[in-house]
Parts: sequence; structure tokens; C-alpha cells
Amino acid sequence: MPAYKPNKGVDLQAVLDAISGDGARIFVFAPVVAAACPWNPALSVDERNGAVTRALFEADLHNGGVISKECLLNRLKDIQRELLSQPPQEFRMWSSLSLPSQLRIRPLPLRGVKLQFKNQLDPDQEQELTAGPAWKDVKPQPADYKRVSATVVARSADAARAQAFFAINLLRGIWEFILSRGQVSVFRFGRPSWTSSASVRWGPRWVLSGGADEEIQYGSSTLFRHYVNGRLERVWPRLRDAERRLLAQLQRISYRGLVEEALYRYIAAFDEPDERASFLGLWSVLELLLSVSPSDTYDRLIARAVKTGSPREPFRSQLQYLRDVRNELAHPSPGLDSWTHEAVSLQKLCSERVIYFHLASGHRFSGLPEAIEFLDLDKDRSSLRRQIRLRNMAVAAR
Repeated sequence: MPAYKPNKGVDLQAVLDAISGDGARIFVFAPVVAAACPWNPALSVDERNGAVTRALFEADLHNGGVISKECLLNRLKDIQRELLSQPPQEFRMWSSLSLPSQLRIRPLPLRGVKLQFKNQLDPDQEQELTAGPAWKDVKPQPADYKRVSATVVARSADAARAQAFFAINLLRGIWEFILSRGQVSVFRFGRPSWTSSASVRWGPRWVLSGGADEEIQYGSSTLFRHYVNGRLERVWPRLRDAERRLLAQLQRISYRGLVEEALYRYIAAFDEPDERASFLGLWSVLELLLSVSPSDTYDRLIARAVKTGSPREPFRSQLQYLRDVRNELAHPSPGLDSWTHEAVSLQKLCSERVIYFHLASGHRFSGLPEAIEFLDLDKDRSSLRRQIRLRNMAVAAR
């Protein structure tokens, strides 16, 4: 089978030079690196991103914080060979979501995962989910939550779990984006009162089983608090219509994997118990969708973000403020706690504006580098006309 062709608009070595020795930036830009690498088409997007993250951290660890393109590509060949040597197997994961049980939801395929929603699972699955030795100090599964099962074909239990979680969180991210875009959400941070700030939240338990040896993994949340959003029942038909339109729009975007990753990071910020992690997660959405290289300066990122909508100048001031918050988080100061909470809500609004730009206009571009190139164009019309005239002259002279 032919190898998956890399995105030639990304300068891979420039990206590697900028993230070497910085674990946080490795995580942020792993999808960008994955888009610039050659792949066997049998590997899923999640397997590619996981392989790149693993290869980057290994190269960073064993080469003194210096990651070369040659070293990375050679390590990826080994990881791909290792992954492809494992035969695909079917796994099943089940958990619950804070969806009112009276809602009807048809099975939904998403990112290679088949999602099903029920009021109650099969008896053996329900028993596994609500009881067992793994649940000693974990709160019981809420009876009024919707059960969700995810069926996925993967090469390992870890890959299956990651793929299932990504699909469910992507769907939650889409719902949250539709429900709360443009609203100043009330984020809840700090134990023991913390709970997810999302409109649709995970239940306290999940179970994954399957594979040739029926491998079973358990997971739980010690921070769970019961919650059902009563508004969902009233807006449910409109929400599902908007969800279908958004999914259809994603299919038209050539770099939809990056936009989906942005929606995943968006909803993950709502689940964070720490306000700093929540803010940095939302800031990483800007870095992911407005940078083709981590060497881009924050001033350049802000200039691009400003052009994603109107009004521009108030938005510029907000982003400059958020940049200062981000820098303070990297180099903490005593007065930080007094204004980080406000910054998280403001960062949410800015991230939503950038995501919306790519959802609405992404289908016009051949890839993220071309979208960035568009945002880098001069905003002055006379300057744009001059550039068009010069480019036409250059084309005629060739």
C-alpha cells in the first residue's frame, strides 16, 4: 500500500527545532508533526498522533533534548512496524454521560468508533460497570445517566481506549461548542467542590474489554459529582440538527483532524480541576490552529487570531492580555491567582472564535498552512490590490 503523503506546507525540521527540550510544546504540536510525516494508510489518525508523541518524547530523552528529522523519521518507521505487527481486534468500552435518560439517541459512527446510547446496558455489562472489586471507594453509576458504549477495532487495549475516549470527547466538544459558544461560562475549580464545567459530563466509571485475551481495563473519577443539565431536553432536537451540520462541515475540511483535535482540547479544558491547566489547554487551541511552527511568535499568533472575525481591535487587546497571563503561568508570580479565573472564561471565547473560523472557512483551503497564509495577508485593501497586481505581473513574466 502506498504511504500516506505528508503535508508539504509544514517545515518539519523547523517545528522540531522549536519544540526540542520542551515537553509541553511536544504535546501541543504533536498533531502538526504527524501531519508532516509519511504514514502507512492502515494506521488511524489516533495511532499516528500516539506514535508521534511517543517518538518525540523518546528522541527528546535520548538525544539530549535535540530532535532531528532523520532521528524522528527512523524511530517512526520502527514504531509503525511494531504497530502493524499487531493484528486489529475488536474492543468495547462502556461508561455513562450526564444525558437525561428520556432522550433518544441513535447509534453514531465517529472517528472509526461506533457509539451507542442506552438507558441500560446488557446485564453483564451493567454489572461490570456498577460493581466489582475495582470500585471500592468510587461512587455508584447514576441510574438517570445515559449509558454509552463504544465499539472500536484497534491493535491494543491502550489504542482502543484512546480512540474511544477521543470519539466521545469529540462529540461532547461539538455539543459544548454549539451550546455555549459566545457565553461566559462559569468554570468551577478546586477540590473538593470541583466538578466538570461541561454541559454533558462523564459518569464516575468506565470499563474497556476485548481483544484475543479479553483484556479488561477499569477507570474511575474520584472527583465525580452528580449533575444533569435540565436544559438539554428542551434544546435537544436543535442541538442534534446543529451537530449533524457541524459534522458535515468537518468532512469538507482537508485538515479536519487538527480541527477535531482542537474541539477535543476545548472540551478537555472544561473537565480540568486546575484553572492553570484549563487555561493552557484553551491556549493550546490557538497554537494548534494558528501556527504552522512553534517558532512563530505570540505577536504573530495574535495578529492571525485578530483576523478571524470582527470586531478586531477589542479582540486584539483581549489576546494581548491573555498572552500576558500565559507568560505569567510559565513564570508564576504571587498575584496570579486573583485574575486567572477571569482569564479562563475570556480564553474560552477567544478559542471559540478561532475554531469557528476554521469550521466556517476551512473548506476553502488545501490545508492548515494555506489557511495560515491567508491570515498572514495584509488586511489593507489597497495593499492587497497592489500584491495582486504584482503577482499577476510575476506570473506573466514567467
